[in-house]
Amino acid sequence: IKNIVDELGGEKIDIVRWNESSQILIQNALKPAEIVEISLCFELGRATVVVNEDQLSLAIGKRGQNVRLAARLTGWDVDVLTPAEFTKALDTMEQTLGQVEDVSADQIDRLAAFGVTSVYDVEEVGPDFLVNSIECTHEQAQRMIELASEKAREVSEQQRDRTEAERVVEQGAGEDPGGLVEMLGQSGEAATAAAPTAAAPTGGGQTAEAAESSGADAGESLVDALESPAPADSGSESPSEGSGGDTASSAEPERNEGAGDPERSS
Repeated sequence: IKNIVDELGGEKIDIVRWNESSQILIQNALKPAEIVEISLCFELGRATVVVNEDQLSLAIGKRGQNVRLAARLTGWDVDVLTPAEFTKALDTMEQTLGQVEDVSADQIDRLAAFGVTSVYDVEEVGPDFLVNSIECTHEQAQRMIELASEKAREVSEQQRDRTEAERVVEQGAGEDPGGLVEMLGQSGEAATAAAPTAAAPTGGGQTAEAAESSGADAGESLVDALESPAPADSGSESPSEGSGGDTASSAEPERNEGAGDPERSS
């Protein structure tokens, strides 16, 4: 082995002991992860591997590499679950198929013994397999598949919603600490309502509406435009009470003209 590793430039090599038993071969392929149980469905070519929670990442590997290699090596479609996930899948299947008239718990248990351990498996195996494996009628088999299909869609939607919610939480945890963007947006809305005609300096500035949608820099420009007093001008007339909007608009250009004033520039 050392000579082969040297020839491959130090590439690591895993040795998997062959065994005619598919269960043992899969278990060997997933080492060093410790396997609790393996359920084989020969009809689907699927192996459901159960490992404890602390062994899950070890069995799956980085980005699923270990389980993919095990599937290629053994020729089985390998699913890795925790005991809680495996039990929940079985319970869901039992509750779903139990709704079919005259289908007993013993028949459902026999179905699980054939490696059909979830509503997804029931949907895939088809009615003929159900008739032959658990000795039910075609009508019962068809009804079981219909119920399993409905439940599978429901479970898929729940999993998708849960995954989306987790993704949103993960993204939100690293962005906008303290809700800064939301606070700035609310401040912009209040300023727009209080002075809808107020404008920022004409030299490439932004209106209050644009500042609301911008980030922190635009928010500061908006606050400065609203709170800073207009410069005194001895030649200008005092604004009338009814022209507040026009005064706010005309006062901003004067601020640019007085940029040379030390007090204003500071």
